Amino acid sequence: MSESEKELINIQKRANKKIWITALLTLFIPWAGYLYTVRYKAALIAFFAMFFLISAKETMGEDTGDSIYGFLALGVAVENSISVRKARELAQQKGLPSGSDSYARLPDAKVQILKIGKKHGEVTLADLVIETGLPPEKVREVVIELERQDLMRSYNREHDGAVVYRVI
Repeated sequence: MSESEKELINIQKRANKKIWITALLTLFIPWAGYLYTVRYKAALIAFFAMFFLISAKETMGEDTGDSIYGFLALGVAVENSISVRKARELAQQKGLPSGSDSYARLPDAKVQILKIGKKHGEVTLADLVIETGLPPEKVREVVIELERQDLMRSYNREHDGAVVYRVI
């Protein structure tokens, strides 16, 4: 799986998360909120930051430590909730399918496209975009990969010159 596919899957996973769950989970257990939103590096950083703050309470004083912890927890809850909202906007811009199981469709794009090609004989990029519901850039990327793997061939249709793809 390419890096761009992984990135699309992560964006889509985050976009499908509920903002209120993200906010509450991150507020009370910051590292768990980041794990929920598939942000593993941020979860690790939050875990160590909270561990450091809790262990440093004795030197800073109980009130100061609690205040800093509270502000940090509130800040990361807001930041993580904003990341979910931004992921939703980005997913919408990229035309990614929505729904809780939609991210599972991305890795199977090759299989979907091959099945459509086999079913129809010859297909255009527009046909594939319509049938898969994936963004045109993603479909083009997958078709090029399938051509590299000698699973599809492209050619110009004789009667109208359109570029069509056929499963080999």
